[in-house]
Amino acid sequence: MKIAFISSGNSIHVKKIANQLVEWGHDITLYTLPDYNKLLSDFDKRVKIVKLPFSGKKGYYLNVPYLKKEIENGKYDLVNSHYASGFGTMARLTGIHPMALAVFGADVYDYPFKSKSNMKRVIKNLENADVITSTSHVMAKKVREYYHEDKPIIVTPFGVDLNIFYPRVVDKDDYFEFGIVKKSKKNTGLIFY
Repeated sequence: MKIAFISSGNSIHVKKIANQLVEWGHDITLYTLPDYNKLLSDFDKRVKIVKLPFSGKKGYYLNVPYLKKEIENGKYDLVNSHYASGFGTMARLTGIHPMALAVFGADVYDYPFKSKSNMKRVIKNLENADVITSTSHVMAKKVREYYHEDKPIIVTPFGVDLNIFYPRVVDKDDYFEFGIVKKSKKNTGLIFY
C-alpha cells in the first residue's frame, strides 16, 4: 500500500510506525515541516521524507497548495495525518481523501481547550477525516467529550514484543513486579496509588 504521512519528523511514534510499515513492505512518504527534523536520521532509509517549504505555525497553512499537489501527484492509497491540531488542519485543507486522522495526546487534551477557535479547528479536522484512530481508549473517550458524531474511533494501542514479554507461571506465594515506560501525566490514562 502507498501511504502518505502528514506529520512531525520529531515524533518517536511516527518514526516507529513508519519504520514498521516499510518493514512490512508498504511504500511510506512522510511530509513534515522543515523545522520538525529532530528524528529524521532515525527513520528507515526506505521511508521517503519530504520537508515542506514553510516552517512554524504559518507553515500549516502556507504549505497547503504544495502539499495538495504532492499528494495528488503521488497517487497514494491513503493519507494518514498525525495530530488533530496543526497537521490535521493542513491535511483537511488539502481536501484529499481517503484521510485517516490519528489523535496522539496534546492535540486532544490540551490544544482544543486553549481557545474556542482551537476547539472549532479540531472538530472540523475530525469531521473531515474518513477514519479516526487513537492509541488508547481513554484518549478516544476524551475525544467523544467534545466530538459527538457517530463516526467510529478505532483504538490501535501501542503493542509489546510478545517474544520478550509473555505470561509466566507464578506460585501464589510469589510476587511479581512490572514497569511501564511512559510519561506519568494525568492524561496518559495511567493510574497511580
